[in-house]
Amino acid sequence: MTKTTDADSVVSDQADILATVAASASRTLAIIAAVAETQLTDIDDAPLANILSMTRKTQDAVAHVMADLADKHGVPGLALAWRLIAGGAGVDGTDYVAQAIRFLARAQESTAPIARERLRAWKYITREQLEESGDDYFAAAAAYCQSDENSSGNEPGLPVRALLENRWDDAFSKIAIETAKMLERVGRTVPRDLCGSPYDDERNAWQKTAEEFADALLAIGRDWSGELSIAWRMLLCEPSDPRPFGLVLPQLRWMSANMLLSESDAKIVKARLRVWHDAAAGLHRDKDVSVFRIAAVKTRTMLRDDEAKAEPIIDGVDPSLPHVVVLKEFGANKKSLDREWKNLIDKRVALVVARDVAAITATLRSEYPHAWREIWMLVQDLRDDKPIWMRPVILLGDPGCGKSRLVRRLAELLSIYVNRFDAASAMDGMFAGVNKGWSSAQSSVPAGAVLAACHANPIVMIDEIEKAGTSVHNGSLWNALTPLLERETSSRYRDKGIDCELDLSHVSYIATANAVEPLPAPLRDRFRIIRIPSPTIKHLPALAANVMRDIARDDEERAHEPALAPDELAIIGRAWERERFSMRKLQRLISATLEARDRCAMRH
Repeated sequence: MTKTTDADSVVSDQADILATVAASASRTLAIIAAVAETQLTDIDDAPLANILSMTRKTQDAVAHVMADLADKHGVPGLALAWRLIAGGAGVDGTDYVAQAIRFLARAQESTAPIARERLRAWKYITREQLEESGDDYFAAAAAYCQSDENSSGNEPGLPVRALLENRWDDAFSKIAIETAKMLERVGRTVPRDLCGSPYDDERNAWQKTAEEFADALLAIGRDWSGELSIAWRMLLCEPSDPRPFGLVLPQLRWMSANMLLSESDAKIVKARLRVWHDAAAGLHRDKDVSVFRIAAVKTRTMLRDDEAKAEPIIDGVDPSLPHVVVLKEFGANKKSLDREWKNLIDKRVALVVARDVAAITATLRSEYPHAWREIWMLVQDLRDDKPIWMRPVILLGDPGCGKSRLVRRLAELLSIYVNRFDAASAMDGMFAGVNKGWSSAQSSVPAGAVLAACHANPIVMIDEIEKAGTSVHNGSLWNALTPLLERETSSRYRDKGIDCELDLSHVSYIATANAVEPLPAPLRDRFRIIRIPSPTIKHLPALAANVMRDIARDDEERAHEPALAPDELAIIGRAWERERFSMRKLQRLISATLEARDRCAMRH
């Protein structure tokens, strides 16, 4: 290796060494390249004789020795190259891959972009393709990138492909690879930040970078750059803040409906979009993991449920089964009507029927031991083998007493779709839709729920209804909601977002509130009010068991977690009492207890 006193040139030379090795098309070629680069340094005690004839285990041992020698002689690029050969992309090599991608930002040779792209592919090979690819990550990455380059132009857009990723950092890598490819293809400079390799738990630190990329790509003003911009904005979507979802969900929904997808991928995309819509409604606000991870876990459950029961069908419904025509031809304005609504004209839409209401009631009472009487009041409108419909209800109770979870759990047991609407962020009348005269025209919330559910009687949950804005300058939630609560008017509801008359009389409305005094009298008169009491310490064992089941359902790694021990329950109970028996706080206390278990297990 040519020596120089210029520090930047030295670092660049070392990065070029790493790029040469990382861009190799097989592990054997990588070893040959690493041996050649080693001989250009002053490392003269290297045990490299006959390395290609050694067993894999011996080769790995030699590679580790070479990495340590390279570090000792101040050649970090060569050290990383040998560690990639020794560690692969497995548990021992993941950190080396990230370090290598960052180090390659300083390389000058033309192999650097290829090396970065292939190293990013190692993460996919590790998590998705290891069994098929064997242990030669160099060859597998080369094949992966080659197949990606030769993929058909009819494949779904990048945002939809990113939606199929199971983790935030996997989505980041896929989006970064595509962005670097496109920028290089059109002769634009690839930003150095694309050389980073963040992990899922580092996503918050990369939010600004993702936002800057999204804005810069959008400013280019081309179709391809706009698609990349949407993909980067997907990385800004966090369950704790539903607002960014609104910038990407319309485009994701359009792409998924208009791009070529296999039957299996189409099912997954549809299920994951449903989870993203739930996150946009604030349904997963208390989750600490990324929306990609939540969607991956939830999708597995949804698809299993879909296999267990037939999905509601539009117009394939047996006329003898409960159904309703939501959009009749005489009430439809076909001109400029979106395809998804045109397909609904004069079509039978299924009504989901209740099954074994007594068992559902018993399950809810076991999970909410502090609200026996209230559970009965909530389900009193349900009848076995009859379409599900409930009179409008407000669940009134202290913050954190489990009102929202009760609604979600009821919908889950009924196998019915629930659409959550965050009233606290409603400052206008958008609940009733936005007029078609505006570029942001959209249908009403209950109409959108019917379309998303593929059945005519979903539940619309209006969270914190008393916190809606009171200004009527652009309409208000309370005024928009009032006519929908009467079945006489909702059966012939003129939806201004699509300018059509719809039958929304089978939609059920359940609201949650901490107080009902702010609500206008006409609205209060249309709701039944059920006060949900707060739990007490005697309810802790049953409620803690429910929380453990919820955690196991969301995280398969917790599926076989041992039950909470008496001493753990005692500690949780004391802390929970200080938090005034909030169910939200109970979930966090139990999560913290499980994390403490993990730390203790790691130490021992």
